[in-house]
Amino acid sequence: MLGAQALALPAINQFGHDLRSVALTQPALYAVEAPGQLARVEDSGRAPDFVAGHSLGGYAALFAAEAFDFATGLRLVQKRGGLMGAVSGGGMMAALGLPLERLRDLLATDPALSAVDLSPTRSSARSAPATC
Repeated sequence: MLGAQALALPAINQFGHDLRSVALTQPALYAVEAPGQLARVEDSGRAPDFVAGHSLGGYAALFAAEAFDFATGLRLVQKRGGLMGAVSGGGMMAALGLPLERLRDLLATDPALSAVDLSPTRSSARSAPATC
């Protein structure tokens, strides 16, 4: 939406806030996404049969599903952004469609790797330090 103009925006605003901080970007994105859901309903004249979202988009989907009002969603997203911003030494995540035994073999190759979620549907997740 902002296109090339977004590249020219300063990283630090006049109040000294880092605009790249997830504590600020998370609520800002929600403030655009959530009302966007309402606009789509208004434009089309009908509510969706279902809504879904991934990560931060899940909050906009919950808002669209009327699970909570805009202000409640904003408070949740502000808390989420603050918690995410407080974490240091982040890492990476990969979703793998591997059998459990193959995943165990991979995890055994590097002690820095760890399985964080194992799904009974033959998919699993693996995490690694940010230096990978």
